[in-house]
Amino acid sequence: MQPELNGSLHAPIPLFEKRLQETVGDRRYQHWFRGKTRLTLVGDDLTIYAASPYLATWLQTHFRSAVRSAAEQAIGTGVRVEWAVDASLATRAVVTGKTAAPETVAMSPAPPTASAPAAPADVRPAAAGPTRRVYDLETFVVGAGNAMAVTAARQVIESAGPRNQSLYLYGNVGTGKTHLLEAIGHALRQQAPHLRIVSLTAEAFVNHYTQAIETRSLPSFRSKFRSVDVLLIDDVDFLDGRSGLQEEFLHTVKKLEEQGKLLILTGDRHPRLLTKTSDELVTRFQAGNVARLEAPDLETRRLIARRHAATMGYPVADEAIEYVAARFLRNIREVEGAMNCLQTWHRMTQRRVTQTAAREVLARLERDCLRVVRLADVEQAVCELFRIAADDLRSDNKARSLVQPRMLAMYLGRQLTRSAYSEIGSYFGGRRHTTAIAAEKKVGTQIAGSESIRIGHEMWSMQDLVENLTRRIQAG
Repeated sequence: MQPELNGSLHAPIPLFEKRLQETVGDRRYQHWFRGKTRLTLVGDDLTIYAASPYLATWLQTHFRSAVRSAAEQAIGTGVRVEWAVDASLATRAVVTGKTAAPETVAMSPAPPTASAPAAPADVRPAAAGPTRRVYDLETFVVGAGNAMAVTAARQVIESAGPRNQSLYLYGNVGTGKTHLLEAIGHALRQQAPHLRIVSLTAEAFVNHYTQAIETRSLPSFRSKFRSVDVLLIDDVDFLDGRSGLQEEFLHTVKKLEEQGKLLILTGDRHPRLLTKTSDELVTRFQAGNVARLEAPDLETRRLIARRHAATMGYPVADEAIEYVAARFLRNIREVEGAMNCLQTWHRMTQRRVTQTAAREVLARLERDCLRVVRLADVEQAVCELFRIAADDLRSDNKARSLVQPRMLAMYLGRQLTRSAYSEIGSYFGGRRHTTAIAAEKKVGTQIAGSESIRIGHEMWSMQDLVENLTRRIQAG
């Protein structure tokens, strides 16, 4: 649905605001949204801009369900909600000493008068601020951890056509999967405008399917997704454990395969670790090119930080760049979030960002990034991966299918929590501290010796397993 930037209260943006205000209450809406956020709507992509990463994270944490509900009511079940930072919102509030005036597409714009014509959907006023980011390969920072995935993306773009090899990109959150996926779609649209290209998240696919069932329009739904030339699905792991939805998606994939169409997917883990996904889908995900995106290394984080400062045009000392690159390790979003904070500080103070300033400004952000891992978190991740019950993991059963996961859980409990050996042994079935010590040594030896273990029908190295479990536990 296209937005009406200056429309009636029944246009998508004003209707979304009205529904959100009804859901969260007038007082909370006025306090957290009015004048403090800005909206853009491009197709079914709703982007909510907040003044800082802190505010964006806080709003997501406390109002995610309310925002999603309001967006679906106003725009449709296929809407995709994204959060971004617009530092100018904070700057205007600081400079004027009062709430920033709403922009044309800001939250809670004043209703237009009868004589004010609605602006066309593709028109944006010059002062409307940042628009939705266009992802392309030129803006993607290439490093050691993602070079193969970028090469695979370029290969897809250059050889797009009948019987082209499909692509599955996987990696932890914030490693650039969505950027690459949308960059492929963007390049294909420019290179071959005649291609029918559909790009959406797996959750949006499910929403479309559910809506089709409710409205008895399944033939139309299937025709839409099975007659495309290129289908790009983000976060396909959303289907893991949803057998009925997997069946529908499988038929879509089969149809595209029969027609020689192109399928591009992203997920948070390798297809073989989608343990609740049917073998038919998993094997199809693996049939094409499978490429991993790893967390950015130090040099890549430096490049990301420098490019951000250069693109946004604010002065940053090399020492500040080094500080950010050394402190924010896990993903691209952390680095960009830190740089957004420094940009906001620069616009407020009009001073160059030095290492001292970076330390002071980012101190709170670093504290917010810390996550306390509990033994229960470790237990849950291990049980989900190996598909075993927590009671079995803690039991006295010495079956090989339980002993290895139990040792892994104890090893990770020692590595990721502050628990003593005695606490770890006690938690995992009332065992002695010596058992936890022995488990840690055993897994450490397996990692050092590049040993592998079997999960289902596949062999996995202990190093890969520990890294995968660690990422999942730390990501919550």
